[in-house]
Amino acid sequence: MAVIVRNVLTFNIYLPYVGTQDRPSIVDQLFLELHDCMSAYRNNSIIIGRDFNTDLDKHNQTSLAINQFADDNALYRCDSLFGSCDKEDTYHNDPSLFAESAEIIKYKDRTEDCNIKK
Repeated sequence: MAVIVRNVLTFNIYLPYVGTQDRPSIVDQLFLELHDCMSAYRNNSIIIGRDFNTDLDKHNQTSLAINQFADDNALYRCDSLFGSCDKEDTYHNDPSLFAESAEIIKYKDRTEDCNIKK
């Protein structure tokens, strides 16, 4: 789902949990659709958030895809902007359910002027 308020395009996404059949292709297809929508609204700032069902700091296929999408589209991971080493999951499933942590992450368009300390 996407919503535009003034010049901000906000996406609310929910990625499939670990163990979902065809998870990589679902994630890839979603990012293709996100890219197409973002291309249609190039002059808007972008926020992507909700439940990615992965820990973005871990080395796995979904986290790599999300981080690569952010890099390819000049987006920031706002959970990493301020140097916080005490990141907390917003929710963590029991590992016996084959699910990883879920995070709410906001992405900020790098082309917009802002005072962000790296």
